[in-house]
Amino acid sequence: MTVSSKVGNDEVISKINQSAETIKISASKVNIEGAVTFSSFDTDLQSRITTAEGNASTAKSQASTANTTANTAKDILDSWKGEAEAGVTTINGGLI
Repeated sequence: MTVSSKVGNDEVISKINQSAETIKISASKVNIEGAVTFSSFDTDLQSRITTAEGNASTAKSQASTANTTANTAKDILDSWKGEAEAGVTTINGGLI
C-alpha cells in the first residue's frame, strides 16, 4: 500500500504523535473519561501539585472560618434587629 498524500498541520484541529517512549496529544481541549492513572511525575511537578494541594486546603479552611464569622455577625445583627422591632433598647458597654 502506498500513501500518496498526508494531512498538513493547517488541515487538522488536533494531532497525536506516538513513539515507543512517548505519546503526545496536541489539541485546544482534551477530554478524558474514566479512571486516569499517572505512574510518575518529575520532581518539579510533584512539588507544584503538593503546593497546590496545601494552598487549596488553606483556602478551604480560611473560607470556612470566614463563613463562621459572617454567620455569627449575621446572628448578632438579626438579634439586634428583632429587639429594635420589638421596641427594646440594648446597651452594650458604650454602644446603644
